[in-house]
Amino acid sequence: MNRIIGMFWGIGFLLIGFLASCSMNDFDETEYDRLLEQQIAQYKADSILILNYLEKNGLEAQFNTWGFFYSIHNEGSSVKPTYESNISIEYKGYLLNGTVFDQTLTDKPVWLSLKTVIPGWRIGVPLIGKGGEITLYLPSYFGYGTKALQSIPANSVLIFDVKLHEIN
Repeated sequence: MNRIIGMFWGIGFLLIGFLASCSMNDFDETEYDRLLEQQIAQYKADSILILNYLEKNGLEAQFNTWGFFYSIHNEGSSVKPTYESNISIEYKGYLLNGTVFDQTLTDKPVWLSLKTVIPGWRIGVPLIGKGGEITLYLPSYFGYGTKALQSIPANSVLIFDVKLHEIN
């Protein structure tokens, strides 16, 4: 029941994000309604795919009120990154079918700015502290959305295993 309630919170945040991205000069109510319905339908479909994936693989995850799922494997220290942080991380990104689309080399962390990464990382990585490990299960809205990117099809649910080494 909490997951369903949380999904409605997630839909609410989608609506807020969509409204914030609209300019009043560009406002077309019919187009707005159509796009909004598409985003809500995609979010629902993505969430169902994630829940099915978790169940099929015997995994447990928390639902974040922003609208995505995550599993913290190690909370790390109390020092957590912010939107302004540069972070040193190891990660693996893959699709629901297991296809790996990006990863760092083992024991070779990379430095990234949280300002420049996908929304799911900007919100999800700060859930852990230095030394922490998390798996993020991201509906497409929190990844690349309707855009295909290299080996990532449009509207793809993304999974990331992330280990946070350093915060600067």
